[in-house]
Amino acid sequence: RSAQEQISYSEANLEYKFANAINRMNRRDDPRIAYIVGNDEQLGVETLDMLSTLHRYYVLDTVDLTQELQISLAYDAIIISEPATKFTGPEKLKIDQYIMKGGHVLWQVNSLNASIDSLIAHPPQFIAMEKGLELDDLLFKYGVRINNDLVEDMQNIPLPRTIDGGSIEMHPWVYFPKLNPTADHPIVKNMDFIMTKFSNSIDTIRSPSIKKTVLLQSSKYSRVSRAPVRVSLSMMSFPLKNEMFNNPYRPVAVLLQSKFQSAYKGLLAPEYLRLMDSLKLPFKAACDSENSIIVVSGGKIFSNDYTTKDGVLPMGYYKHTGEYFANKDFLLNCLEYLTDRSGVLVARSKEARLRLLDNAR
Repeated sequence: RSAQEQISYSEANLEYKFANAINRMNRRDDPRIAYIVGNDEQLGVETLDMLSTLHRYYVLDTVDLTQELQISLAYDAIIISEPATKFTGPEKLKIDQYIMKGGHVLWQVNSLNASIDSLIAHPPQFIAMEKGLELDDLLFKYGVRINNDLVEDMQNIPLPRTIDGGSIEMHPWVYFPKLNPTADHPIVKNMDFIMTKFSNSIDTIRSPSIKKTVLLQSSKYSRVSRAPVRVSLSMMSFPLKNEMFNNPYRPVAVLLQSKFQSAYKGLLAPEYLRLMDSLKLPFKAACDSENSIIVVSGGKIFSNDYTTKDGVLPMGYYKHTGEYFANKDFLLNCLEYLTDRSGVLVARSKEARLRLLDNAR
């Protein structure tokens, strides 16, 4: 995107920027967000920028899913970010009932174990295997399935590679898709490229009662590799052709809206239901009104990098090229859409046609 185009997009969003600032000043209390832990979710130096950013706009807590009887409805939304271990039935029930009672969830889930750190080992390759999170039944009921695959995209972020003589060259790396938001939705409209690493594709389930909006998808020249996937740096040595990438526009982030039905409707034993009633946690089979959740399978999309020299780097900054991507804007827009009832975010979807001057004339 050229500098002039960037200026045009910025001017087009001025109304939203002003309205959003006024809305934040006028509200009495900031929305409450819970960051879910308990299943080895991403938490540490790679999440410092995300958590510090959220702390500026929200009342932020962490909730251990393994310790709490329920997820409190005092939280306007919860974030489940890159869990690594299996979810038990009771843990999934807590999430399900939070959604049935009107809670919102931002899922950022990867189904395969894949990390650039694995390539540092010798030999420089690894096999991406399934994590076994056991979330398929839950997400399927809400309208999506995160596939056990890796998205490969010709529109990608390069990876540094040491060649003969010790010099470093940047080579295309198909497992780091660079996503160009094209959806006409206020969450992503007029948004710049978004950086992802080792992403899964998402399938939407045929269900007329669930509205599905694809927010992020791979490019025209993309494909998927089913698990187990062998990932090796040696792939950089072979030329890639567009015709090899024949599975275009694979969804990576989807907004789901519906009066969701519980994934546990008709499945719980009567004695378990009586136990829930005795704990004053009555089972709810469906949402009373339309609810929204967002499912993202883009790997490391909310992570920040870090170096020993510069410390924690901003979310969306790629240290090898010095580029900034719109990952932070995407995170904040997702949460604003899920938690804000003023409708201010809709101002981002307005079309502002700006007449650029003809420099030659």
